[in-house]
Amino acid sequence: MAAVPNPGSVCDTNWGGLLCDKDLNYCGTHQPCKNGGTCANTEPDEYQCVCQDGFRGRNCDSPPRLIFSFCPSEMEHACLSAPCLNAGTCVEDSTGFSCICADGWTGHNCASAVQRCASSPCGRGSTCLEQPEGFQCVCAPGWSGRTCQLDINECEAGLCVNARGCRNLIGGYLCECLPGWTGPNCDIANSSCQGRCLNGGHCEESLSGFQCHCLQGFSGKYCQNGPSACDSTPCLHGGQCVEEEGGAMLCHCSLGYTGPRCEVMVDLCNPNPCHQGVPCRSTEGGYLCACPEGYHGNECMSLKDPCHGQQCPGAMSDPAGGGVSVYMVLVGVLVLLATGVCVGCVVLLSRLCRQRRKQQLQRAGPDEGINNQREFVTLIRNLDRSAPLPPPRPTSPAPCCCEEIELTLPPAPICSSIPDPALKPTHTPKTDISNREREKLNRFHYPDNQELEV
Repeated sequence: MAAVPNPGSVCDTNWGGLLCDKDLNYCGTHQPCKNGGTCANTEPDEYQCVCQDGFRGRNCDSPPRLIFSFCPSEMEHACLSAPCLNAGTCVEDSTGFSCICADGWTGHNCASAVQRCASSPCGRGSTCLEQPEGFQCVCAPGWSGRTCQLDINECEAGLCVNARGCRNLIGGYLCECLPGWTGPNCDIANSSCQGRCLNGGHCEESLSGFQCHCLQGFSGKYCQNGPSACDSTPCLHGGQCVEEEGGAMLCHCSLGYTGPRCEVMVDLCNPNPCHQGVPCRSTEGGYLCACPEGYHGNECMSLKDPCHGQQCPGAMSDPAGGGVSVYMVLVGVLVLLATGVCVGCVVLLSRLCRQRRKQQLQRAGPDEGINNQREFVTLIRNLDRSAPLPPPRPTSPAPCCCEEIELTLPPAPICSSIPDPALKPTHTPKTDISNREREKLNRFHYPDNQELEV
């Protein structure tokens, strides 16, 4: 792990200082403590040896010293042997001596280093180093400060390369990459094919994304489907292969074949399906019956039409030999259409006649109708009958579609009909009528200029 003693400097492992020329692991590099002494790094290029019993000196290389019992008179010279280690100050007292330890050391002889890192003062995943003057925190990336609690704004260093922006996060940063780029710093060209195709498939980029070209036996968008048992088309004679669960295959055979792969031809003539006692002949995927005269069909069950292909007596036949059915159907349809048209015309004319009659009655008041009836009867009696009467109309009844004139008080239509000879006058009428009477008579003419017959 790289040590970063000063912001902005990144030194090699175990080196620090402004110029990265200070050995932070002097004990590991030089191993200065001898005779089993324990070495502790105190500061850059500094260390402290804790010697085994009987050894002394900076590197524990002094020979063992003898421990003597001092008489009370000799205790006043206890500091002569320099019992306080690690730059500790010896003070003679009534018990012999006591040591005033330098900063970072403790114990009766100042031989034990103070463990300031035991309380984990460095935060955010940083590393704590024991120092003679205290401790030092080697901060993790993204953090700074004595105890690594200050967040570094990485965006100020311009780490994002091909990005539209940079966002500083707590303990890190995020680059918003431009299209086609990826990676923490947006410095890796993005490929839509990366890791897409499986099972050795070849990926090819396109405008719509990518396309996987699978190896033989594989399929799917990502070549994720393995080989199928049906790929080798194991079913014969047109059989359909279906892959079941577990990778097994099943053949659905065509008519006339059976077997696991439809390789066995079924004898459809056993038993004989042909009727009329004719022989059956097996064919590929089927059979054939040789029908006798007068029968046809797959199994010779249908009788042939005796009129087929010739003119039967007393029957209408179309050129194709279809019998009378075609012409009979055509004639029936035409008759139905003609009947429908006639019925529709009669109904329509009847409605128009009734409406016209109703309108005439509404236009003529009741008094005027009575006077007209009387004048009409008088005029009829004065008519000159010397002239020949018009010929009678045909005997067939005509539809009632004429104007009506009421001759009696109860309204009753007078329609064109066949004239009755019994109603012809037998007396000789007057030979002439006045012009005034003729004008009155003309008022009873029909609107369509047809005169009423009497």
